[in-house]
Amino acid sequence: MWINNFHKINPNIKFNLTDLNHNDFKQDLISNNLDLVITTGRDAQGLSNIKRTILFSEYFKAIVPNDNILSKRKILNINDFTNQNMLFLDNTWAAIDLISLQNKIKNSVSNINIT
Repeated sequence: MWINNFHKINPNIKFNLTDLNHNDFKQDLISNNLDLVITTGRDAQGLSNIKRTILFSEYFKAIVPNDNILSKRKILNINDFTNQNMLFLDNTWAAIDLISLQNKIKNSVSNINIT
């Protein structure tokens, strides 16, 4: 695991992995209960005295079984999700970027099954 390898090289740096929803981590970061949060950039918008640093950029990925018709496509459009059964994350746990994408899909695709 990358944390173990990092710790071998940097033994004085301690990690504490905390499971917080995106509202709780913001409060803990502002209150200095957390030193660092890795999340999407939009989750940090509107926070004062916060420095955001880009670690890397990546597009959202659609993960589908090999036998799904969408698995043959390299690029998908929102309307391609018509007649698909989809899993959406709860808004208290999902990053703001994902919430926005989920809302866009809900509002754009008329025949979709969401769990």
